[in-house]
Amino acid sequence: MYVMAEQDLIGIAYLLGYFIFGFLLLVAVQAIHNKLSGVSRHLLNSASLFGFIWVVLMMCAGMIALVGMNTMIAMYAKDPQAAAILFYSYTMVVNALGGGIELVGGMWVLLLSIVGLRSPIFSRSLCVVGLFVGVFGALTVFPSLPFMKEAFGLTQIVWFVWVGTVLCRNKEINYE
Repeated sequence: MYVMAEQDLIGIAYLLGYFIFGFLLLVAVQAIHNKLSGVSRHLLNSASLFGFIWVVLMMCAGMIALVGMNTMIAMYAKDPQAAAILFYSYTMVVNALGGGIELVGGMWVLLLSIVGLRSPIFSRSLCVVGLFVGVFGALTVFPSLPFMKEAFGLTQIVWFVWVGTVLCRNKEINYE
């Protein structure tokens, strides 16, 4: 069984993909919230709430992935069919929480971009890219548009790098 043979590698991938991303996302949500705190407080609070929910979903998905994989491997020796059923069950839950649908992350970026348009802190072009990222994320709820997940992921990388660059260049950020 592939998962048993590569459990260390898969476990590292889960740690990086869910826990490290979740931690970095938490830092990003807080930093962006603090940076935009003087603009559209109600909309910003809503955006940040989606960001914090996304952090929790990432962490939960990672924990379920690790526990589910370990349980499945232990079960495999006793009942391979039951282990296979468990594999499909826990991967469905992990995908539902951590990346199968990107609505929560999309809403975070979309709302932040709307707030950003009302602020001189982020450029208009960055906010427009964010609007597209957010819409792509929201559209992942439609299974008939499977390419939206890839569009969200790729454009979000660009958005994250751009936002990170803006935040790092601006020395007036208050992280308290």
